[in-house]
Amino acid sequence: ATDNEGSGVRKIEIAIDDELVGGACADQAAHTFDATKLSAGMHTIDITAFNAQGKEARRRLIVYAGDHFITNIGTKYSDGGTLLSMRDIAPGALKHTLELEILEKGKTVHTMKQPGQQGPLAFHWKGEMKGDKTATKGEYTARLKFRDASGKVRQTHEMPFVHDTPEVQANEYAQVAGRVQFADDDGDVENATIELVDEKGNVVQSTRSTSSGSYRFRNVKSKKKYKVRVKKNGKADKEMDLAAPAAAAAEQNADFKL
Repeated sequence: ATDNEGSGVRKIEIAIDDELVGGACADQAAHTFDATKLSAGMHTIDITAFNAQGKEARRRLIVYAGDHFITNIGTKYSDGGTLLSMRDIAPGALKHTLELEILEKGKTVHTMKQPGQQGPLAFHWKGEMKGDKTATKGEYTARLKFRDASGKVRQTHEMPFVHDTPEVQANEYAQVAGRVQFADDDGDVENATIELVDEKGNVVQSTRSTSSGSYRFRNVKSKKKYKVRVKKNGKADKEMDLAAPAAAAAEQNADFKL
C-alpha cells in the first residue's frame, strides 16, 4: 500500500468475513488461507491500510467457496412472464446443466433446463404447466439446481415469487425493510444474512444487507406474523417478532442493532 498524502503507511489489516486473520505493521502484508475450510457460499476479503495520521483506505474482494456456482439470483415479471435471472461463475472446465422447477404449493408444475456457461443466464416462464395447462396468477416457488456432468446436484436454491405484474405485486403485497447497525458503530454492516421466518419456523425469504446495512423483503403476505433474523460473523444471531403490515401495499420497518 502507498499513501498519497505523504505520511506513509503504518499498518495493513486483512480480514475474512469481518474477522481479522492477518496483516503487518508495514506497507506490505500477505496471508494464505485454506478456502476448503470456509462454508459454501459468498465470502468477503477486506484489506485495510492505515497511514501515520490514522486515516484508512479499504479494498474488498468477493470470493466463493465450496459448491456455490450460481449467484445474483433474482426474479421479475417481464414480457408476460416471470424472468429468473442469475450469474453462472462455475469454472469453464466444469461441464454442467441448470435445471429449473416451478412449484405450486410444494408440487412441481413445470420444469426447464439449459446448458450452463459462465456469465449471465436466465429462464423465462410464461405460465406453462403440465398437461398443457396455463398457470394462474399468484404465488409460486422457483427451485434452481446446478447439476454436473455426472448427474450430481451440486447446488440447489429456492426462491418464492409472485407470477403477476409489478403493479399487482405492489398493490396486493406488503414489504418489510430495515437496516442493520452495530450498537458501537464498530464493524462492517455489509453482507449480513437476513431471514424472514414464518410462524412454523420456515425461512420464507432470505437476503443480504447492502454496504449501508439496508435490506428489503418484497411480496410479503399481509396479516401474518413473522420473525426477522440477522446472522453476522463475529456477532450473536439476533431476531425480532414482526407483525407484517395489516394492509397490502404497506411497508413494515425492522431495524437491528447488533
